[in-house]
Parts: sequence; C-alpha cells; structure tokens
Amino acid sequence: MDFLLISPPVANFGQATAGLSVLTSYLCSRGWESSQWDLAIDAFHHFHSPETLTACRELLESHSDKVEARVLEVAERVVRDIDEAKAALRTPGVETDQARMKWAFDTINDAGVVLTASSFGKYEHDFRHFGVDEAFRNFKTLDAALDDPDRNPYLAYLEDYALERIERERPAAVGISMTYFSQVMPGFTLARLIKQRFPEIKLVAGGSYLTAVEHDLERIPHAVFPVDAVILHDGEAGLDQWLRHALRGEGVPDAIANCYLE
Repeated sequence: MDFLLISPPVANFGQATAGLSVLTSYLCSRGWESSQWDLAIDAFHHFHSPETLTACRELLESHSDKVEARVLEVAERVVRDIDEAKAALRTPGVETDQARMKWAFDTINDAGVVLTASSFGKYEHDFRHFGVDEAFRNFKTLDAALDDPDRNPYLAYLEDYALERIERERPAAVGISMTYFSQVMPGFTLARLIKQRFPEIKLVAGGSYLTAVEHDLERIPHAVFPVDAVILHDGEAGLDQWLRHALRGEGVPDAIANCYLE
C-alpha cells in the first residue's frame, strides 16, 4: 500500500469528518494505492466496551476506600448496559423514541464517569471530551504526558491496536488528519509510536486543526510531533505532490502546495 490516511480518536463520536473520504478518493484517482481508517470509531467502541469498563470497575473496587459508592453503582450498571445502549443508537427509528435515546446517551455519559473516575484525577475521558490536566502548559509538559501511560490512555490502546494494522498492511506512508483539538494527544501519540516502531514509514499530518494553528507549527519540537511534513488547508494537490516527492523522489519540496516540511 502506498498511503494509509488515519483520523485519530476524537472525544465526541458524533464529530466524524468527510475529509478522509474526499482525500482518499482523490489520491486513488491519481494512481495511489490508498486507504482510509477512521480510528475514532474503533477507539470509541474500545473504551465504551464491557471489557474496558469492567477493568475500570475492578480498579475502582480495588480502591473502594477512595471511591464514592455511587460511582461503583454506576460502574456496575454501565458494564451491564453499554452494549445495549450502543445498539439502541444504531436502531433505525430510535430518533422518534426520545425516552430510549435519553437512556442510551445517559448510559454512554455514565461510561465517561467511570473512565474518568478510574484515572483518579489524571485525565477526563467521556464521549464529549478528553483532557489531561496541565498537559498543554508547554511542550515539555505535553511531551511528558504523551509518554505517561497513567495520564494518556491512548498510549496503550494505539500501541496494542493501531500498530498491529500498520504492521500488517505496511503502508509506505501514513497520514494523520486532525480536525479537532481533542485529537491532538492521540494524534501526536500515534505519530510518535509509528516513528518509533516503523522509522522507514513517511509520515505526514494535516487537517483543519493544524491549519488553524499554522502560525505555531515551527514552535512544535520534532520530538513531540515527529512527522516529515504537514499539509495545510486543502490537501488534495499537496498530498499528491508530497507522495511523489517522498516515495518517488519527484519534484522539489518548495513546489509542494500548502506544505510545511520538517
């Protein structure tokens, strides 16, 4: 495979972006063997699963002296109900059943209470939000948080799950598209893991979030976000040109549209 374009996990599972499909289709039309992966969907199901929530509940139970009884009761209930809640939201016509929709969203919201409580103050994680306290104070604190499995729940998940697919498919290049701020930590984590495990893979990033902060790109240390290039604004032409340069040695870097090279 030439190119795998990934949307990293996003806090709000309703914030899917159509950009991956547009870019992948364009690159295929230009002759690149390309594929897309909305990792946000997979991550949502992983964290909102009976298995993950059971592990959280057991951790909370092992520290029951520090945990409110109400939280333990919520944990017991969401482990039981989470699969049914997700299934309810996939049922055609559920939008007309307000009571069932409310129950499903309340259950998913309570799953976030359990995920957050099991971090014991190290991060907040629910279906609307993901945040690590003081991680974004400066690049030194961000670097430390990205490498800390106790503060970054995506570290183990991406290492165990995302890298397995990349190992199997062996793309020559990987793109990471970040549309929302909540994708920064998982997106940066994914970039670091890929470069550590597969240093030969060319790595490019883009998306509307990076475009919005383009004036800060030069300040991001390469060790924090080790990508080979960033494509800003519209990515179609720039990605095609960058792939030709990075994989075939064609063209010159200065001619790549909307490209910031490391």
